[in-house]
Amino acid sequence: MILLACWGGLWGIVLWLLIRGTSGYVFLGWAVALGALLPSIVVLFVLPSGHELEGRRDPRRIFSTLLLNVAWGLGLAWLMRLI
Repeated sequence: MILLACWGGLWGIVLWLLIRGTSGYVFLGWAVALGALLPSIVVLFVLPSGHELEGRRDPRRIFSTLLLNVAWGLGLAWLMRLI
């Protein structure tokens, strides 16, 4: 869990640096795209997951991973606007 928090924090800093100069729908679009797609690709296709390699092609797993990371990206974008 600590490792996830560390990588999430580092990705949050990178995402912050990439989208801080945008605004409006462009800002939200980049937050969703970068917050959802890149971490999901890494989780689903790059990181080894032991016995769950077959489950990576499961549409439910792909959808839930994308949905979780979209929420994370939008949450970070919302926090960026508050700060």
